[in-house]
Amino acid sequence: MVNVFLRFIRSGSRHTVRLLRTYKIHLFPLVLFGALLLLTSLKISGSSVGVYHSYLYGQTSHDPGLLFGNPQPIRSDEWLVNTQLTIAQQKNGFHRVNVNINGGTDMSVLGDAPYKDWSAVFKPQNLSFFVLPLEFAFAFKWWFLIVMLLVSSYYFFLRILRGKLLLAIFSSMLISLSPFVFWWYQTSTVATLFYGFFILLVGTSMLENRSFVFLGRRLGRKLLITLRTLLLAYLLIAFGLNLYPPYQIPVAIVVAFFLIGYFIQITSGKKLTQRLTLLSPFIIAAAMAVIVGAVFVTTRSGVISTVNNTAYPGKRDVPSGGYDFKQLLVTYLQPQLERTTRGTRYVSNQSESSNFILLSVAVFLPSVALLLYLYIKHKKLEWVLLLLVAGNLLFLAHLFLPPANILTKLFLLHLVPQQRLMIGLGFLGIITLVYSIHLLSEYLKGSRVLVFVSLGYAITYLALGLWAGLETRAEYPLFVSNFWLILALDTILCLGMFFVFARKFVLGLGILAALSLVSIVRIHPIYRGLGPVIDKRLQTALQNISSATDVWGSVDNFYLENVPQMSNRPAVTGVDLYPNNAFWKNYVGGSNESIYNRYAHVLLFDQPQSIRLVQADLFVVSYRCDQKLTRFIKYELSSMPLDTTCRTLERTVQYPAVTFYIYKIQH
Repeated sequence: MVNVFLRFIRSGSRHTVRLLRTYKIHLFPLVLFGALLLLTSLKISGSSVGVYHSYLYGQTSHDPGLLFGNPQPIRSDEWLVNTQLTIAQQKNGFHRVNVNINGGTDMSVLGDAPYKDWSAVFKPQNLSFFVLPLEFAFAFKWWFLIVMLLVSSYYFFLRILRGKLLLAIFSSMLISLSPFVFWWYQTSTVATLFYGFFILLVGTSMLENRSFVFLGRRLGRKLLITLRTLLLAYLLIAFGLNLYPPYQIPVAIVVAFFLIGYFIQITSGKKLTQRLTLLSPFIIAAAMAVIVGAVFVTTRSGVISTVNNTAYPGKRDVPSGGYDFKQLLVTYLQPQLERTTRGTRYVSNQSESSNFILLSVAVFLPSVALLLYLYIKHKKLEWVLLLLVAGNLLFLAHLFLPPANILTKLFLLHLVPQQRLMIGLGFLGIITLVYSIHLLSEYLKGSRVLVFVSLGYAITYLALGLWAGLETRAEYPLFVSNFWLILALDTILCLGMFFVFARKFVLGLGILAALSLVSIVRIHPIYRGLGPVIDKRLQTALQNISSATDVWGSVDNFYLENVPQMSNRPAVTGVDLYPNNAFWKNYVGGSNESIYNRYAHVLLFDQPQSIRLVQADLFVVSYRCDQKLTRFIKYELSSMPLDTTCRTLERTVQYPAVTFYIYKIQH
C-alpha cells in the first residue's frame, strides 16, 4: 500500500513538472490574476479616498483603512471624481443617464463610472459592479487595470523576444510600473495602453497566421481567422470607446506604424493576392468597429455635440514646438515626485510632471545605428524598426518644430497637448527597446565592438543627462538640489541602457525596471475599502430629510460637492462632466455662457455676482437669498453656518474635525 502511494506521489510530481515546463509562459499572468482575486477579496485598492478621514476626523487620527503610504490629494480625478461618480451610479441603479447629476448626465460618454447599456460590454473594467458588492467591485476594477497592462505587454513582448520569459517580465514591468501610468492611474490612461498591446498581439498573430491549440485541439484555419477577426474588432471598439483622444492618438500611431512595418516585412516577396488575403481580416474588423462606433455616436449625438462645443476642454488646437528638451533627459529624476516636500516644486504638480523612466528619445540614436548596420552589413531593411524610428521623429516634430508643422495636423497631433504626448513617447520607447533587443540577439552575437560602442553611447548620454539635471537643479532648486543624487540616478539609468545595448539584456532591463519601480512605490496608498467616502451618517441624514426629487446644493467646500449624488439625491453642484447650458442660462443668464459651458466642478459660494469662474475646471454660483438659483434649490449642505434669512437649519451632523449643517430653503 505504501509503495502504491509513493508511486502515485512520484507520478503526480513528474506530471506537475511536465505541466510547469509546458505552461511556464503562463505562470506570470497566473500569479497576477491570483493577486487580483486576493486583493479583491480583501477589498484592497490604491484609492486616495483616505483624504476624507483626515478631513472628518483630523490629521492625527488613525485611519483603520490605511495599510501603507499616504493618500494623494493631487489625485482628485480619482478620489473626488471617478470614485464618487461610481458610488453615485451604484446608488442610482447604474442607469446610463443619472438624473441626480447636472439635471441628467449620460454616463457613457465621459468619465468612467459603471452604467447599464449595450456599450458597457466594451468596458470590461466596470462589469464587476453588476455582480459584486461595491467595495469588492471597486477593488477588482482598481487592480484589473494594471493586471491587464502587465499581461498584455508581457505576452506581446514574449512574442517579440521569442519566448524569453524574464526579459518579457522586466519589459512589462518597465512600462506598466512607470511613474506616468501611476500618477495618471485611471482607465483613460491604463486601458489605452493595454488595448494598444492587445491589438499589437492579435495583429501580429493574424499576420503570422500561426495555428493555435485550445484544450488539446488544433483550431481550424477558418475558425481561427474568424475568432481573431472578432477579437480584433472587439479590441478596436473598446479602444475607441475609451474616448480620450489625447492618449488614444499617440498610442494608435505607434500601433499603426508597428503593424504596417510588420505587414511589409511579413509579406515581402509575396503576391498581391496573398497580401490582400492577410489584410482582409483587418479590413473587416475595422469596418465592424466603425459601424459600432457610428451607432454609439449617433445615439449620443446631442451630448457629443455639447462636449465638442464647450469652452473647456472644447475643440483642442495645440500648437507644436517650444517643448523644453531638458525634460526628456531627466526622467531619471522621477523618484523625486514621491517626496512630499519636493514633488510639487517641479514644472507643475506631480501628475503633470510625471513621465516614463525610458522615453523613445533615449533609444533613438541606437535604433538608427542598428537600422543602418543591418542594411549595410546584412543588406536587410528592417521595416518595423524603420517605422518605429519614423514614429519617433513624428513625435519629436510635434514637440520641437514650429506651429507651421504640417505633420501635426496630418496625424491629428494638434489634438494632443504636449505633456499628454509622453504616453506615446513612453509606449514607443519601450517597444523600440524590446524590438532592438530582438534584433541584437539575432544579428550581433559576441561582438566586442558592440560593447565599446554601447559604453561610448552610455557615457555620452550620461553627460547629456547630467547637464540637463544640473540645469534642472538651477531652475527648480526646491525640486532637486543634491548633485550626488542627480549623478547617482543618471548613472543608474545609463548603466541599465549600457547593459541592454551590450547584450546583457536581463541585467540591463532589470536595472531599468528597478528604477521605475522605485519611482512608483509610494505614489498610491494601500487602502482597504472606501471607508469615509461611503460613511452612512451624512448620507442617511440627507436621505431622511429629503425626498428623491428634492434638489440639493453643496456650499463652499469641494469635499461635499458630490455628497447629495452619493446619497441618491439630485443636486446643482458637483462634477459636471459636460454642461447643462439650458439650465444655467435660465438661472444665471446667457451672458455667462463662457463660464458655465465647460467640464467643471460646481459649488455654491457667498458672493455678490451670480456666477464666477475660479479656474478652468471650477466655477462657483452665489447662494445668496436674492439669487434666482436659490429659489430652485430646496436643501443646502454646508460645513459652516449660513444666513437664515431665507433658510432654516434642519439638522447638524458632527464629526470630530468638522460639523455639517443642513438647511432647508424657504420659498
